[in-house]
Amino acid sequence: MLAFTLIIGGITLYYVFSLLNGLYGVNGVGLGHHIKTNSSYLSTLIPFFEKIALFILLLTLISFFITPLLTGFYISVANQGHIKTRISTGIAFSFAKKTYLTLLATEIVIYAIWIAATAILALIFLLPVGYFGLGIGSIIWLLLGCIISLIILILLGILLYEAYPIAAMEKVGAIGAIKRSVDVGLRKICEIFVVFLVMAAILIGYTIILGLLQVTFEFLASAYGVLFIGTIIAQIINFILGSGLNSWFLMVPVGFYKGYVEAGVGNKPKNIKAE
Repeated sequence: MLAFTLIIGGITLYYVFSLLNGLYGVNGVGLGHHIKTNSSYLSTLIPFFEKIALFILLLTLISFFITPLLTGFYISVANQGHIKTRISTGIAFSFAKKTYLTLLATEIVIYAIWIAATAILALIFLLPVGYFGLGIGSIIWLLLGCIISLIILILLGILLYEAYPIAAMEKVGAIGAIKRSVDVGLRKICEIFVVFLVMAAILIGYTIILGLLQVTFEFLASAYGVLFIGTIIAQIINFILGSGLNSWFLMVPVGFYKGYVEAGVGNKPKNIKAE
């Protein structure tokens, strides 16, 4: 995970800052001056954002097809940790390859559910605003929509939380895994919500610390007339620490599965070997 993150992250930093270098020069000197005094200069930002958008789309596609493999690997690692003391990466890779198509199908269905839910909520709460215009009533409607949407999306996340471990470890199809995940989520909604709160607290603390590091490094580097150094250093730190954090997040649902699902939630699962 660390190697993958550093490679993808390194390519991303190189690409983005190469584009910035083309816009503002090596040190970014005069960036603010150009934007404030030359309105035509802003037109050069359009190709920049177009290239960034295409690059993000490419990374999203790569991530979409690699995520099931990494998920299967860490599901196996976490499962081995619960069943036996010695972890075999060979077994984990073999398990990831065998479950790849199932996890990919599960990922596709989950993405479709998220997109459909988001689109429906957007139609319900944004369409009336576009029709009636932005007034007091529309602002209240939007605030209400934000609250309701947040609740619905959190609930949806809870219901889909165990889909990947169930799909991989019980060897069921994507639809069957999602149905069982919904059953687990409904029965253990409070427990999964607590897991969400803990993970959210960790992410918020991590983001704040990373942001403070970035501002500190950026401030120190600005004394020498150099921009973006703080961003680069902070992101390198993020790649290193974030890879470990992501690995842990991928394994937490397996721990929940071993603690609650195998204990008899819903239908009895099949016996899970040390894979």
